[in-house]
Amino acid sequence: MALTTMQDIVGCRLVVGKMEDVQRLAGNIKSVLASKLSSGGDIREYDYIEKPKAGGYRSIHFVVRYQPEIQGVDSQRIEIQVRSLLQHRWATAVETVDLFTQQTLKIGGGDSRWRDFFALTASLFAQHEQCVPVPGLAVEPKQLESRMRVLASELRVVECLQHWSAIMRDVLEAPRQHRRVHEGLDRYCYLVEIDIDQRMTKIMPFPPELIKFAHKMYLETEERNLRFPNRSAVLATAYSLADLRAAYPGYYGDTAAFLENTGLVSASKPKRHSSLPA
Repeated sequence: MALTTMQDIVGCRLVVGKMEDVQRLAGNIKSVLASKLSSGGDIREYDYIEKPKAGGYRSIHFVVRYQPEIQGVDSQRIEIQVRSLLQHRWATAVETVDLFTQQTLKIGGGDSRWRDFFALTASLFAQHEQCVPVPGLAVEPKQLESRMRVLASELRVVECLQHWSAIMRDVLEAPRQHRRVHEGLDRYCYLVEIDIDQRMTKIMPFPPELIKFAHKMYLETEERNLRFPNRSAVLATAYSLADLRAAYPGYYGDTAAFLENTGLVSASKPKRHSSLPA
């Protein structure tokens, strides 16, 4: 994407517990804040809750202009996102799968099975929040859940998300002496190999001077794993991992909660049996 085609380069996200809070905050932004934020243009609203994207993304976006009280500084275009906690957990899971499988689910690409899985879970969540379901998925919850579980089994969703969450913790919370920092950013690459059947994860760090070798090792690993469908590898930089955790501060809890919300794993404390939050 060219920088000149981006509608904003500044943004903020509001995550609230319930749908009524989402609607209340969205209303406040449109009424109370409109005069303060829309200098230089009208507020643009994109309601992806009333009209969910085909992939399942749900949130309310506002693109506004803010005029800083500094002489000579032009107005800034800013995006404001408002979403519920359930919508936020769904988005965290999509970001995680994209990072560790090198897909583009967030923008409509990637494996069709993963796209279908997230569309199904988004529609289940929408029904729980009494919102509009994903286009083409306005069917009974039991049918949605059944189709979702079949795909979850094929894709090993639980095992993958749990392993990737553990990897994030291992890499980002590793002792400082094992990571190099340059201008405040970790520059190491990590070759991560996952064997779901053996429940094993191997992480191999590469310093900046060995980046080319890291890519060579990654390609060799992928070629070797073609014979083993339940093995996978990803070459990730600490930049992208840290960015993911920065965008989703509750990463570990959000990922675990997403699996609980789908009903694919049991909650950590007793609750009424359901595929959706009680």
